[in-house]
Amino acid sequence: MREHLKFAMAYWHNMCAEGTDMFGVGTVDKSYGTDDPMEQAKIDRINELARKSKEQPLSPEEAAEQKALREEYIAEFRASFGGILANTVVQYPDGSRRSLEDIKNDKQKKE
Repeated sequence: MREHLKFAMAYWHNMCAEGTDMFGVGTVDKSYGTDDPMEQAKIDRINELARKSKEQPLSPEEAAEQKALREEYIAEFRASFGGILANTVVQYPDGSRRSLEDIKNDKQKKE
């Protein structure tokens, strides 16, 4: 049970809590990957083209548009996920913490 408590507390305080403190109501901004989000209209268009391609072949213009939109979406996803990984740390049982980048560099030095 003790092992689960740390995770449960971290989860609650990071994902569920609203940031309420002695100063009042929740003030936590939990926006995710919103530095330069892909416009919803573009995401809708990606989905529209995907549905259409299942029903009938896309025109050359539509296929080119679909390819460009997919590449833009993937580039934004990779940038966002890369930022998450850059700020991820591993905490060991002794309390020490290391970034994933440090762990990766140590692993490459051993090889």
